[in-house]
Amino acid sequence: MALLGGGALVTAAACAIAAFAGNGERISSFWTGAELHQDGTASVTEVIDWNFGNGQGKHGIFRDVKDLSPSAHIVVTSPDAPADLAVLDTPFDSPDYPATRLRIGNPSKTVSGVRRYVISYDLDTLVQQGQLGWDAVGASWPVTIDKATINVVAPWTFTEPKCVQGTTGSTKSCTITQVEPGHLVVTTGALDPGTGVAGSAPGRRRDRVRPSGRRRWRDRLGGGGAGVLPRAAAGPRARRCRRGC
Repeated sequence: MALLGGGALVTAAACAIAAFAGNGERISSFWTGAELHQDGTASVTEVIDWNFGNGQGKHGIFRDVKDLSPSAHIVVTSPDAPADLAVLDTPFDSPDYPATRLRIGNPSKTVSGVRRYVISYDLDTLVQQGQLGWDAVGASWPVTIDKATINVVAPWTFTEPKCVQGTTGSTKSCTITQVEPGHLVVTTGALDPGTGVAGSAPGRRRDRVRPSGRRRWRDRLGGGGAGVLPRAAAGPRARRCRRGC
């Protein structure tokens, strides 16, 4: 398994990274969770705490999502920032093309400091022929991610899960843990710009987990520990922008 690109929103990545580094922008925390269903579809939620640093005139963020249909049910919320959503096509010069671009924010309002964005959506491409393959933290973020937490839950037990971390094409392994049958967790320290995390695992469809393991992942992760949904993000269920704009 090799890491794929993850949705850069800039034409010249090196220039963009330098620009973001200059104003101190970063992602303080990136939390993402995927709930896999028996038919292979998935409900994905991301919680992004974006620190706009000393950037001026920022209105929100962009997020490129591969394999997301523009007509899919997409919900974006924020407890502390405008969360107006525009669903667009990713430009031809984006490394993630073709993909769907989510533009989040209000062009008439600016933001500063740390702001939380909760982005949720459904995907039907995370499980192919019984194999989980998820580029959970794409390798094209133009800012540092201070920490990332990835959760996957399913109504079956995973076998031999694997994780890779690094730049596009990386095969460097990282730690992935099945904390209970059907629940995978990956946690990272700081990720440099252009560094992502991806996971894969076969699933034993016949080995269904017990009823307690079939609760919705939002309920399962509410009891504490590495998989807990960040506070203030556990309100209305959202479905699934990657750079300050």
